[in-house]
Amino acid sequence: MTHITPVPFFFRKVLAPAENQAELEATVELCKKELATYAGVYDIRDDSSRGKVEFRIRIKDNATMLGISDEELAETVRAAYYGAEVMRLQRGRNEVKLMVRYPQASRRSMTDFNEIRVRGADGIERPITELAEIEETQGYSEINRLDQYRSITVTANLDETQANAQQITTRLKQEFLPKIQEQFSMIRFRWELKTVTQF
Repeated sequence: MTHITPVPFFFRKVLAPAENQAELEATVELCKKELATYAGVYDIRDDSSRGKVEFRIRIKDNATMLGISDEELAETVRAAYYGAEVMRLQRGRNEVKLMVRYPQASRRSMTDFNEIRVRGADGIERPITELAEIEETQGYSEINRLDQYRSITVTANLDETQANAQQITTRLKQEFLPKIQEQFSMIRFRWELKTVTQF
């Protein structure tokens, strides 16, 4: 009968999140690709959880010269996506706020985001791309940390009829991981050995 057991290691890549997030993500993908080269290793995954798309906005110098501040730029974007109050209506004893914002389909499009217009002190409305540098990024819905470092855990399952977990682990430590640390010197690995056999 085939025995299926999780590969007995979880190696965490730990590093300072601010400046080395790209290296962490690159290392995770390289590790997953390396594991995929071994016969009998399958269901390779990591525990990172991608969040929503975010826009990072940095105001340009010419916007400041036009009298547009960071706060005004942020408020214009907020109004476009979350709505701006245009009036309040009285309905019986209740007061209802009337909000105006872009349609839902437009709020999901980077193209429409670039069409947001910002009014300057001269009264002229200009596209946000003329006034700010915009970077589209995707954060994480959950961030794991270990010893004050950001960490991502890579796991896999192993078919013991095709491969030996200890041999794979030893080969990874001796051959693969040194190459990774030569390329990304800030990367650290934490190994946690487990062996759980299912019959």
